[in-house]
Amino acid sequence: MMNARLATFGPRDGHLKLCSNQDVVRDEIAALFSQSAEDCQTETVLLTLLMTDIVGSTSKLAQLGDHRWAKLLDQHDEIVRKTVCEYGGYTINTTGDGFIIAFSGPTNAIKCAQKIRSQVSRLKIAMRMGIHIGECERRGADISGLTVHIAARILCYASRGQVLISGTVRDVTIGSGHDLRHVSAPRLKDVPGDWPLYEVRK
Repeated sequence: MMNARLATFGPRDGHLKLCSNQDVVRDEIAALFSQSAEDCQTETVLLTLLMTDIVGSTSKLAQLGDHRWAKLLDQHDEIVRKTVCEYGGYTINTTGDGFIIAFSGPTNAIKCAQKIRSQVSRLKIAMRMGIHIGECERRGADISGLTVHIAARILCYASRGQVLISGTVRDVTIGSGHDLRHVSAPRLKDVPGDWPLYEVRK
């Protein structure tokens, strides 16, 4: 079963200290993950998940070398963490060159993804992102469930520079003024049914 574990913040994660005025919503999301596994039972929580990935990271690493790539990755991480904080999100985990981020609602997740895309492009690296909303199973610092799998599948369908959202996200944000374009309605691997996907335009 796929799960996402809350990352233990280390020296590279000190960027969170830049966000001294924490948003109430972000604090509430953080509280969902603050209890130890021994102190809480499995419960169902509704989250919007944003998953990010650097496109062509391996070739970029080969081009730059370990040291220069590490510095570039640090800059990328700082941009993502600051932007996530700005929009009230909460980093659940990192995946080497990507993030798994939770929000209480989809509009801030979309706005966050758009700003990350814009800011990171200045580093001359491209990202792809996927967003889905649904119920997750939480126990301590772990989340799991079909929502996590679907968000990951949507990320895989995104191409260079794309932010893709599920039809579910599109449905609950109607009227929010997002500029969306229908891309396709594929069958996501191991997930029943067809899944309409929409690109968030710039």
